[in-house]
Amino acid sequence: MKSWGGKLIYVFYLEAIAFSVYFVKLRKKIDYFTVAHFSALIYFIPGFFGYTSYESRGSWSDTPMHSEVYAIMMMVLLSIFLFSFFYSERKRKSENLQKIKNGRALEVKLFFLIAVVGVALFLLEVGMGFANPEKDEVLEDLGRGHIIFYSAAMLGLPLAVAMRMKVMGGILFSLLLFNVYIGFRSNFAVSMIAVGVWYCGVHRDLVVRNIGKVSFLLLSFGLFMFLYKTIAYAVKAGMWELVSDRLFDSETYFYMIANSEPFITQSILNEVVGRGFQTSWDHIYSSVYQLLFFSSSLGASAISFNDRFQFELFGNVGYGMGSNIWAQMWSAGGWPLLLLMICLFNLILIFGNKTLKSRDAMFSAGLAPIFSYWAFYIHRNDLSYMLGLSKRLLVVWILCAILSRIMRRRPLIAS
Repeated sequence: MKSWGGKLIYVFYLEAIAFSVYFVKLRKKIDYFTVAHFSALIYFIPGFFGYTSYESRGSWSDTPMHSEVYAIMMMVLLSIFLFSFFYSERKRKSENLQKIKNGRALEVKLFFLIAVVGVALFLLEVGMGFANPEKDEVLEDLGRGHIIFYSAAMLGLPLAVAMRMKVMGGILFSLLLFNVYIGFRSNFAVSMIAVGVWYCGVHRDLVVRNIGKVSFLLLSFGLFMFLYKTIAYAVKAGMWELVSDRLFDSETYFYMIANSEPFITQSILNEVVGRGFQTSWDHIYSSVYQLLFFSSSLGASAISFNDRFQFELFGNVGYGMGSNIWAQMWSAGGWPLLLLMICLFNLILIFGNKTLKSRDAMFSAGLAPIFSYWAFYIHRNDLSYMLGLSKRLLVVWILCAILSRIMRRRPLIAS
């Protein structure tokens, strides 16, 4: 299939390779900018093929990629490179780990207790329905218990690693794996990214010496997340013969990329740009409602970008396609709003990197999942959803901080 992107596909390749060499060989540092670069490459995978694709009524529709879509993707990659290049910070020394050791053990235990409460509420909500292989049916029964459960586990795991609490970390890790079984990979992936970013920040010299092994581990983890989606239904349904067949079928490993989520996500951007699809600003400014508590009950519901584009552009698609924040900005304000969002995105990454320098693990490790969401997951969501995700984690983080502050004022529990 010939790409509408023309020669820009070659420029895209060169930019992706050049910036990857910069982050791996020259910068030699794993922080939120590094995560942002490689996550962008993952979600921009269609750019390497020259087309986007989405499933409709049992078949896949391929569309050549427009030149302006390449320009948008390359602008995102360029911005990450430029902001990371000009943003300088002092090298964080490994002895910081000794200064924060055991300082936040109480918070790890509180995150664990909050997660347990969340699991209990979750089981009251769905019962054994969580084993249903039909994810859409499971989603219908989910409530706040599930949000509390995965939020606390996500926040607790990096902090447990920072505090070297292996048993507690193992339990929180297992809870996130349970969430993967339920049907939610992103929470596990983001929390593991947070662990990696914090660990690599503290042990930078070790990471630099073993950059090959680290890169291999990261690549393997990414491929596993792609692969699991192809067998997730069969695993929950107990169809182990099908699982085996797919694992030993070479086509599985091709289609786990060629029919992956990034192709659907970039189909949104490709159609929005290709058709000149424009919207009002209501899905932009209503995003602030996500920062309020119980906003929907107060009649202040945020408007999803998906509500604006899917029926108009993908009326023949019977499933939720997610969203694309770059398409959202382009449709509402063209290049000026898109560039503004790109700058805001990079400023958030800078702020995240500053928290990594904190000697207090509650900030450097405890907040890592929030910034990992922005670095990794931004490309397949809209602004409203990103603010909602951040609010959920921040509320649980603040709750834990308040409870620990109260408990430390009591002499018998103070640490």
